[in-house]
Amino acid sequence: YVHYLLFVKSENTVPVWLHEGIAKYEEKRWREKDIEVISPFYETILSEALNKNELVPIEKMHPSLAMLDSARQAQLAFAQSSTMIDYLVETWGQEALIQLIDTMRRTNNYRSAIEDVTGLEFSVFYHSWEKDLRSKNLEEKIPGVKVEGAKLKNNNKKSPDGSEDLIDIDNNKARDYTRLGDLLKQRGHLNPASYEYEKAHTLDPYSPIISSRLAHTLNSMGEREKAREILYPVLDFYPNHLDIHLILGKIYLEEGNFNKALDEYLEAVYINPYNPEVHASLIIVYDKLKKPELKEKQQRFLRLLLGEETENGKQ
Repeated sequence: YVHYLLFVKSENTVPVWLHEGIAKYEEKRWREKDIEVISPFYETILSEALNKNELVPIEKMHPSLAMLDSARQAQLAFAQSSTMIDYLVETWGQEALIQLIDTMRRTNNYRSAIEDVTGLEFSVFYHSWEKDLRSKNLEEKIPGVKVEGAKLKNNNKKSPDGSEDLIDIDNNKARDYTRLGDLLKQRGHLNPASYEYEKAHTLDPYSPIISSRLAHTLNSMGEREKAREILYPVLDFYPNHLDIHLILGKIYLEEGNFNKALDEYLEAVYINPYNPEVHASLIIVYDKLKKPELKEKQQRFLRLLLGEETENGKQ
């Protein structure tokens, strides 16, 4: 939605890399008092890039992120752009962001727009942002970090069994074990599936893809505590990974801990408000908590998502 508003307000003059930075900044601003745009994942790849002097040049991001060399560079570009917007607002105020968009609409030039808003030459602004970033003493918080979930689209690179997210698992053996686990799970063989997932997890314990599959399988086998133990460390590193919150919500719901289930599902809806599973789960939670008005609200959201109702009433 932020992308749409930017498109309209700027009359399509904001470059893609800046679109991403503004969207990343704004996606949390509406619900968080203290905005933290540097997630553990972003902090790790930014720290690596700063230590190796391998930040992605703005010129390489423009005009399209599709020209970058790898998915890792694309994620790094997102991280740089979001922290750049954070620095702009921190230093020049929220109004500076509005002025930036308005100026780009008039000039169709991001460099001159930044110069007009900050009063600094673009190169000076860039170096002052980098200096500010270095002053934060960022750390590589995720050991052996893998870039997943935000690769640029490549329609020629698909997983043979349809599990396209397996492409994001870098370790070949871990990927093979996970694929085998998927096949076993699809056939209802949960114990053998969990065994394969555990082998993959041993090779890549911080992969949210592997961890969520293993935890989901363990929970289906009734091993809820073990499933939680798998997810908690990964959640620290990937707080916006939808599947982790969905699985934790399901665990708490099955245990009768409805308030904790609610926390997880609300976090999930913040991450992706268009996922029907989230709203279906919230209907159950609100029913258990005896909150009929909120339950009815979620039922309507779900009908809208499934196309069973329009804004003006039922179809």
